[in-house]
Amino acid sequence: MDFLSKNEKVLENEFINQGFIIREAANKDALKKIQKFAIDMLSRKGGNSLDNAHKYIGINELNDFRLDVIKKINMQPWLREAYYQIAKPYLDILVGNELAMQSRINLSIQFMQILGREILLSR
Repeated sequence: MDFLSKNEKVLENEFINQGFIIREAANKDALKKIQKFAIDMLSRKGGNSLDNAHKYIGINELNDFRLDVIKKINMQPWLREAYYQIAKPYLDILVGNELAMQSRINLSIQFMQILGREILLSR
């Protein structure tokens, strides 16, 4: 017996076929709160935008900055729940709420050259 709705089946099939899904944030307030936190962290380095982070963080500082951000993220009692809420309905469908959250939040930051411009990538 299949308990998934038509929309849930579409989401599931897209994930199976592509290996990922792209959707709007389910909780935009949670996303904005996390973005503000990240910008506040960046502002300590003199930056004011995630788009321009490469101007304020040198390539030699990047890993130390990443580790510092991870440490501070994991110290925030509200952040883990907010992070989950951003994609909760999609995660609940795809993996169930029991498997959706790791015990710690992690971060990957990379600089990449695109069309001669240095771009900050994070995930």
